[in-house]
Amino acid sequence: MEYIRILKYLVQKNVSSVFSGKSQQKLNSVDMDGIVNFLAETNEVIVMTGAGISTNANIPDFRSESFGLYNRLQKYNLPHTTAVFTLKYFKENPAPFYDIAHEMYPVLQNAKPTITHYFIKLLDQKGKLLKHYTQNIDCLEELAGLEGKKTVQAHGHIKTGTCLGCQKSFDFKFLKDKVIKNEIPRCNECSETIKPDVVLFGESLPKEFWNFTSDFSKCKLLIIIGTSLAVQPFAGLAGQVDLNCPRVLINRDQIGDSEMLGSFLTNLFHLNPEFGSTSNTHRDVFLEGDCDKICLQLAEKLGWKEELLKLMDENNRNIEEKKSKI
Repeated sequence: MEYIRILKYLVQKNVSSVFSGKSQQKLNSVDMDGIVNFLAETNEVIVMTGAGISTNANIPDFRSESFGLYNRLQKYNLPHTTAVFTLKYFKENPAPFYDIAHEMYPVLQNAKPTITHYFIKLLDQKGKLLKHYTQNIDCLEELAGLEGKKTVQAHGHIKTGTCLGCQKSFDFKFLKDKVIKNEIPRCNECSETIKPDVVLFGESLPKEFWNFTSDFSKCKLLIIIGTSLAVQPFAGLAGQVDLNCPRVLINRDQIGDSEMLGSFLTNLFHLNPEFGSTSNTHRDVFLEGDCDKICLQLAEKLGWKEELLKLMDENNRNIEEKKSKI
C-alpha cells in the first residue's frame, strides 16, 4: 500500500519535466561551506532523521551489531530475527518485543536530547524549519522543545500505548512500570495485550506521514541526518524534492541508490540515482562523521554555536529540574 501511494504521487507530479529538465546548481560550492551559505539564506528546510541522532543520548540502534539483537532473542526460536517487530508475531507472542523493551524503557526515560536535536530546534526558532520527519520513536525532539506539529513521527512513538482489544489508550508511565517489572502490559478493562504506539511491520504509517506530498514540494533544502534510509517508504522521501534541491547527508556511512529509494522505484523512474553520483554532483553533499560534531561545525560556521550550546544547556537544566520534582 505504501509503494502504491508513492507511485501515485510520482505519476501525479510532472514527471516529464524530471526527464527533460536541466541540472541547475544552487550551491556556490558543493561542500560544507556551500551548504552553510545556502542555509543562511534559505527557509523551507526539511530534516529527515534516524537512529544515528540518538546514539549520543545512549539510545542504541537495535539493528546494529553492537546491540546483539539476535543473541538476545535466540531463546524464543523466532521464525526470523525481525519477526519481533511484526504486528502478526506481536499478536501471537509479545514476550520477545517486551524483552527488548525491558532494557530500552529505562534508557528512553533518562535520555536527553543531543546537539543534533537542538540544532533542529534552532532551525525552527530561526524560521527555517518546514518539517522534521523522523524514524525515531524516542520523542527527544519534543523534549528539546520542538513543537509536535513540526515533527512527523513516521514510525510512531513510545509516549502512549493502545490496547489491541478495546483500543483504550495508556500513558508511558503505565507501560514503563509494567515493562520494568518484566510484565507484559495488559489492559485493565479487557485484559488484552497493550501495544506501544510504534509502527510495526504490517501496520500502516500514521496519516500525518502521507502529507509529505505537500511538504516536500515546498522544500528548498533537504538535510538527512543519522539514517541509512534502508526502510521504505520513509527512505523514498529523499527522492520527493525537486531534482535541483540541494541535499546534505550527515552520517557515518555513505548510502546508495537502492537505499535512497528502493531498487524498484529507482529502476522504474531513475529519479534519484546514487547520492553524490555524477548526475547529482550539482546538489548532493555528504558530510561524513558523528552527527553532533558536524551539526556543531555547521552551527559554528553559521555563527550560531553559542546560541545552540546555550539552548541545550538551559533546556537540559529544565529537564533535570522537572525530573527532580516527580
